[in-house]
Amino acid sequence: MKKWLKGFSRKTKAIILGLLIVCLSVGGYFIWTNVNKAPSNIDTDIDVNKESMVYRRIYLLSDKGLVVPITVSFEKKDDLAEELVYVTSLLREGSPVIKGNLRPVLDDEVKINKLVIKDKVLTIDFSEEFANYDARNEIRILEALAWTYSQYNEVESIKISVDEKILTHMPINKTPIPENLYKDFGINNHVFHRDVNTVSVITLYETTINDERVYVPVTRGVKLEGNLLNTVAKYLSGKASILSGLTPIEELQNLDLVSATVNEEKVLELEVGITALVDETSVSKEIYDLLVIHFTEQISEIESVTVKVDGEVMQVSGYDEEVIPVSSIIYNELKI
Repeated sequence: MKKWLKGFSRKTKAIILGLLIVCLSVGGYFIWTNVNKAPSNIDTDIDVNKESMVYRRIYLLSDKGLVVPITVSFEKKDDLAEELVYVTSLLREGSPVIKGNLRPVLDDEVKINKLVIKDKVLTIDFSEEFANYDARNEIRILEALAWTYSQYNEVESIKISVDEKILTHMPINKTPIPENLYKDFGINNHVFHRDVNTVSVITLYETTINDERVYVPVTRGVKLEGNLLNTVAKYLSGKASILSGLTPIEELQNLDLVSATVNEEKVLELEVGITALVDETSVSKEIYDLLVIHFTEQISEIESVTVKVDGEVMQVSGYDEEVIPVSSIIYNELKI
């Protein structure tokens, strides 16, 4: 390669190498890399063009053994493969995100040998250090990886391998890994053997991480109440959790959710009681955000949400837009 490039200017060489990399990526994102250094350019004080910044949700462990969603912002990467490598590096010990009550998902020695996305299947090959974890966290680690990677529209299934061998079980306690690992594996599961007549729903709880209030999703198995939307609506609020450090969210406990429907435009229409109001025409931003998080984590086709009181559409206090895209809702944001 060096001999072939001899005679070209430095700028021309850079262009040629860039084109070669693009050509090698055709047919799916494909990258070989080692993730050795923890990133340091997240959410800095540098004045960066907002259009060049992206928000992503990563899932870390807490000191109480919970999987906690954390939103981070960073400069947009050149392609999906580069971003996935970067996001994975945030899960490692030594990442700037890991501080206070937060714990890493991956050991600091773990490397990515290869990452491939083909036909919406993400295959990520780790080094042997992937097995360096506390066995008590095994299921939570699997949940954290599944939920971190499932946020991408380009990923519908995840496969984990170590030194090019696909894992069907986790290395230590031998927890089975689904053939098509995805977010439906659950998060903070506390019931692992369910009756065939039950479905999985997610209920939001709250806890304190680094002196900040954060929302934590918990998967549980419940009886289907007619359809999934009705079931999700019924379990909007949870009772006291058996998981350590979680408490029910007071705003949801006090909320009267009258009905929930999804129209042909993929708009979720929620009828709520007057306790959601901050004035005669507006509902609380906090309650609105909680409703959006609760429903969109479980019903993927929802694109926006409207809230009604006595049949009238309410504005949302704190938002200027009449129609708020669900993708714009940010929660558990970590300032670094």
